[in-house]
Amino acid sequence: ANAQHPGDQAERRASELAAQAMGLEIEYFEVAGARLLDPALEAIAKSRCEAAVMFPIQSIISNSARIAAWSLRHRLPAVSGWAQFAEEGNLMSYGARARESFGRLASHVDRVLKGAKPGELPIELPRHIELVINLRAAKALGVLVPPAVLLRADRVIE
Repeated sequence: ANAQHPGDQAERRASELAAQAMGLEIEYFEVAGARLLDPALEAIAKSRCEAAVMFPIQSIISNSARIAAWSLRHRLPAVSGWAQFAEEGNLMSYGARARESFGRLASHVDRVLKGAKPGELPIELPRHIELVINLRAAKALGVLVPPAVLLRADRVIE
């Protein structure tokens, strides 16, 4: 993740609370921009991590295919929040629909350009959350995706 990203700290706290509730440990690796991705991936590979949750930030999503190749090379499943992450070869994604989110963002920008004060615009939650599972990646990683999870998926890439 990138600690400079506005939502990173809240997402990190939520991840830590969820992991704690499940008895899991988290290691945090900083990726403050695409040029620092390779050192972070190498640090993750050297750690004893069993999986990687990549926060859905630009430097991660724009390098999804590269991360998928790294994931397969190190046999370390990787997940993130935008569907593009799974579409480009990673195990899965779970998050808001990007096109819908960007459409809402455009609506907010339009309102600001027409004079609305940004601080007075309502905070909106995503209307749809989607789970995308890449079965090709699962097979290559040796991950068995339970049938119940496949049934809940919005899309399955075979």
